[in-house]
Amino acid sequence: MLKAIAFDLDNTLYNQDDFELFALKEVAEKVSELYGKSSGEYFYQLQELYFSGVRSRTFDIMMQSVHGKLPVDWEEAMQRFILPAYRESTPSLKLFPEAKILLDTLKKKECKIALITNGNELIQNKKIDLLGIRDYFDKIYISDSYSPPARKPDLRMFEDFLEDFSILGLEAAYFGDDKDSDGSCMKLDIEFFHVQEPRDLLKTVILTFEN
Repeated sequence: MLKAIAFDLDNTLYNQDDFELFALKEVAEKVSELYGKSSGEYFYQLQELYFSGVRSRTFDIMMQSVHGKLPVDWEEAMQRFILPAYRESTPSLKLFPEAKILLDTLKKKECKIALITNGNELIQNKKIDLLGIRDYFDKIYISDSYSPPARKPDLRMFEDFLEDFSILGLEAAYFGDDKDSDGSCMKLDIEFFHVQEPRDLLKTVILTFEN
């Protein structure tokens, strides 16, 4: 019997591009203010890197692409101005309509719900609050709140989920958009639903409550 359902956040409950592109535009404007050249030139490079899947040292690569090298004060500027511009950005975020329907339905059914997400603790908490979804979840697990970080496919968040809810893996389900990292939950016998598009979320309602 299914006793608890957990969800990934980015690209599962909302479109992550909405957050990232807004935040990267804020970064581009801050870099333009500090180092000249148009913000559009920096933003173009950041978009190219983002859609190419680059997730490490992105701002360094952007700066080297535009200027050929990093400025001597780059590390200080990163800590004082550029990373804060990214982390403090406040885009308008919305749940996928299907996600809203599903979360409302599960709450009405008094189903136990958790959120299990990779990412920086400050940024992921900001997304949760911008989406207005914190009260839906009985527990929230963010990888970088662990020391060392427990980013999926690491199983620590899934193990804590089962322990905190006092359930077996066979009594839980997890929805996520990444078969490799999110699908690692299957090692603990948690049923995994691969969210390739928002309507996939509604399978939970069909499979769980219409039988």
